[in-house]
Amino acid sequence: TKDDKTVTLVGTIHIGNDSISLLNDDIKQIIDNTDVLSVELDLSLPSNLSEIQASGYLAKEDTIENYLSEDEIEKMSLTFKALEPNFNINQVENLNSYFLSSLYTNLVYSHAGISGAGLDSLMINRMNSRLNKGENVQINELEGVDYQLETLNLLFSWDSLKDLINESYEIVVVEKNAKEEPLTLLEIYKNGDIDSMAKMFN
Repeated sequence: TKDDKTVTLVGTIHIGNDSISLLNDDIKQIIDNTDVLSVELDLSLPSNLSEIQASGYLAKEDTIENYLSEDEIEKMSLTFKALEPNFNINQVENLNSYFLSSLYTNLVYSHAGISGAGLDSLMINRMNSRLNKGENVQINELEGVDYQLETLNLLFSWDSLKDLINESYEIVVVEKNAKEEPLTLLEIYKNGDIDSMAKMFN
């Protein structure tokens, strides 16, 4: 707090579960009493969603075969099939490394029964409700689409995807233990266990 202004930092998570109330009374009170909600990216804007979706494809006539070996593609296919039996590798042959990484994340969380909206989305939706009522509030994007896509494409490169393919194949196909990590992550977040969260990603 400085002068008459207060900044509240809320640690969010991009996944959710109907069994856990992420948007609790404390968070609701924060949102209902703030003038500006600052987020990485406002995914409630159709233009942002359209730009992100359009960015997930390789150039025309370019395919994953130009970036991944036959063995890596086979492992990825088997991993995705273990998470979603109706999966067909031909459906994703034109996706880039970031979208393939995102697809794996979505499938593994869905497989674990985690499919609800994350806290960031819930907060944005609640702020939009206030906007729709004509309140003098705003949603501020800290990054925007271009910056976020540039960052994500650097983080989720083809090399990082290769590592993910090998790691996920061992966990999902060989060990058949796909549900442990997402369920553990959600439990750690729910409990506010910062030390365990740090260990999990280091």
